[in-house]
Amino acid sequence: MGDTSLRSITIREQGGEIDNKIFNIAGEKPIGVGDEVILFLKKLGNKHIILGGAQGRYYISGNNAINDFSKKSIKLVELESELLP
Repeated sequence: MGDTSLRSITIREQGGEIDNKIFNIAGEKPIGVGDEVILFLKKLGNKHIILGGAQGRYYISGNNAINDFSKKSIKLVELESELLP
């Protein structure tokens, strides 16, 4: 398992809003303030990147983790058992 010391991160994504026009990557849902997500991160210099872009993030919905890119939904306990020894 990687670095678990991160308690707070700033996420920068492509896109944004200019003059009431929203720009984003087609098919990708931006992470919003307060969204509960699981991110698979890789340290790159003094920054962390999301592995695989949209493939490396799962939104938490109840007891499930949902990946919008692959449309994969997995129960949190199953994901945890796959990742932890």
